Order: sequence, then structure tokens, then C-alpha cells
Amino acid sequence: MTYCLYLGGTVDIIVHEVTTDKTLKELEKPSGGDWGGTCVDDCFEKTLIEVISSEVMDEFRLKHTGDYNELFRDFEIRKRKTNSKHQLNQNRVTMRIPATLSEVFEEMKNMPLKNAIQESKHSESMNWERDKLQVTTELFEKFFSLACTCIVDQLHDLLEKPEVKGTDTILMVGGFSESPILQERIKRDFKDYRIVIPKEPGLAVLRGAVLFGHDPRI
Repeated sequence: MTYCLYLGGTVDIIVHEVTTDKTLKELEKPSGGDWGGTCVDDCFEKTLIEVISSEVMDEFRLKHTGDYNELFRDFEIRKRKTNSKHQLNQNRVTMRIPATLSEVFEEMKNMPLKNAIQESKHSESMNWERDKLQVTTELFEKFFSLACTCIVDQLHDLLEKPEVKGTDTILMVGGFSESPILQERIKRDFKDYRIVIPKEPGLAVLRGAVLFGHDPRI
């Protein structure tokens, strides 16, 4: 039996049994919550707000929407590439921050953004240089903490149900499945299961939908 994790903006977990004729039998209906990639984005944004304030963030989002979106596009790239093992020799993760965010902050707060970071509770874990924000690997991984914990807890709860006894494989698909940090957490917490992550898991759902459209019995 296989657990299928559809991990994108939200998380959907479903249990299938691969039958003898290679078709799928649904054993557990989809369940999950808002623990996908957007949950990580929210944690990142809340940390920024702790430094620059919600008023500055709202002004930045309204007046410089393109740059606001670009900020999270760059963060998305870091989400899909950063992992703790890779960062052993690089204890900080660098992200590009649009200059307009610093300009809005200085205009509204009458002080440099770098000073605000130094005076915040994140002074030891964040650093601002020109248009780059550097955060420690530990802080970056904290952005994933809530999402990973919720996913793992839900999986443990489902695995205790008698209806899914015998499950031996966890299949991860969807954009958030590309995150090395999430992959490491699942592999660490479910060592007794075969973890399957297809190449380009973000496209796996689309490809599956196309195949299903051609043959609903697949």
C-alpha cells in the first residue's frame, strides 16, 4: 500500500493500494491542511515583519507589488535548493531583497534597514548587505518547522488506522516535495518506509492527470 503526499500550496494525503491488476484502490480519502509551501512563505514573511513592521510590509506590497512577488520568487528558489547537509560549509542562506523594500522602510521609519535588523531579536541570525539578506541555516530551517511537523504528525495519525495497515511506501509529489529540507524530515521520521520522490515532482501531478485522462483505469 502507498501513501501519496500531494505537496504544493496545501497538503493532501491519500492512501492507495496497488491491486494485482496494477490499478489503484483508494483506502483513505484525502486529508491534510494548509501546511504546504505557502505555510513556509508565511513563516518567512512573519519573520520579516518582526523586523520591518506590518505597516512597512503592507506599503511595500501595495506600492511595489512586482518587487514583492519577486522577493517570494527568489525565496521559492531557496526553498527548493537549500538543505542542511549542503549548508554544512555555508552557515548562511543568501536571498536577494528588492532595494525598494529598504527604501520604503527608511522612508517610513527614518532609519536604515540594516540598523533595524541589528536592533531586532534576529540580530544574531540575520544580516543585511546592499540588496542581499543573509540568514543562518538554523533560522532558514525554522521557516519549515510548522509545515514539516504538521505533515509528520498527520502521517503518524493515519498510519495508526487499521484500514491502512501494511502501508510500506510514501510517494511525494507536488512542488513542495522538491524541498530538500522536507525530504530529509520525511526520510528521518519514516525510516521503515520506502520514500519515493519522482524526478520533477512538481510536474508529476500534471503528468498523472494527463495519463488518467487518456485512461481512467490506470
